[in-house]
Amino acid sequence: NTQDKSSDIVRWSPRYIEELTTPYVASQNYLELFRTVPEVFFPIDYIASRVAGAKYVVKRVKDDSIVWNNKIINAIINKPNVLTTWREFVYSHFVYKLCTGNSFVRAAMSEAFTSGDKFRYCSHFWVLPADKVNIEPHHRALPIFGISDIEDIINKYVLHFGYSGNLDIPPYQVWH
Repeated sequence: NTQDKSSDIVRWSPRYIEELTTPYVASQNYLELFRTVPEVFFPIDYIASRVAGAKYVVKRVKDDSIVWNNKIINAIINKPNVLTTWREFVYSHFVYKLCTGNSFVRAAMSEAFTSGDKFRYCSHFWVLPADKVNIEPHHRALPIFGISDIEDIINKYVLHFGYSGNLDIPPYQVWH
């Protein structure tokens, strides 16, 4: 009986609680709560489905008129990648954002286009599973509060696939 009490003390120690609430563990727990507890599912689903169900149009900045013939943007709004619709894309973005506090959108594009507007050079956008993404910073002095680009701070994003391996994604391909 003494061992049970000591294991409970160790098990529920501040360090144990801290480990349970680290972003990587907590994000998986929050997604599990979203999937299984109606009181968690309902408000997140309510917000995400309303945002995803909205009507999206492109407007000009000058006169606020609707742009109907922008082929690049219309293609993205129609189908951001081969597997998901725009509504599914937006819904999953907001579910990850509201459950984990993070959402990662990848513009799957050639490494030749490291700068510039991603939507001009890419036709495949993916919402990455936020609980499976790790941010790997550079291992040198980070100019966080100085003049820097995201590539100066973040070395890569690593998407974990479990047994099948990892995918290293350069920072210019990810909107976090």
